[in-house]
Amino acid sequence: MYDYIGKLNNTFYFANSSQPRIAVYLPQTSKNDAIIDSGASHHTLRDDAPVDNKQTTHDKKLVGTPTGNTMLSNAHALLKHNLPRDAREAHTYPGLTYLSLLSVGQLCDAGYRVIFDE
Repeated sequence: MYDYIGKLNNTFYFANSSQPRIAVYLPQTSKNDAIIDSGASHHTLRDDAPVDNKQTTHDKKLVGTPTGNTMLSNAHALLKHNLPRDAREAHTYPGLTYLSLLSVGQLCDAGYRVIFDE
């Protein structure tokens, strides 16, 4: 387990007792980029992600981050894709600054099959 030390530009710093410091560089990304995530319970989007029908919501979702912090969603929206509504529903997070996450579980619950291959 590593403890989060901090971030400078796009480099995240972590440490533990056996390795005093490691750095993870994350390249610049676009608001249109996303990661397909088998651990995400729902689509988790950057606040500036391109979406349809974005509305402030009282049904806020709380998510944990790799650094141990949490973020609270500020809006409900629909992905800009030609998919059924339940596969498009998402929440936006103002604190998410790297990449949006597309939930494998949510896509499978909507009737899609996701295959990971080489």
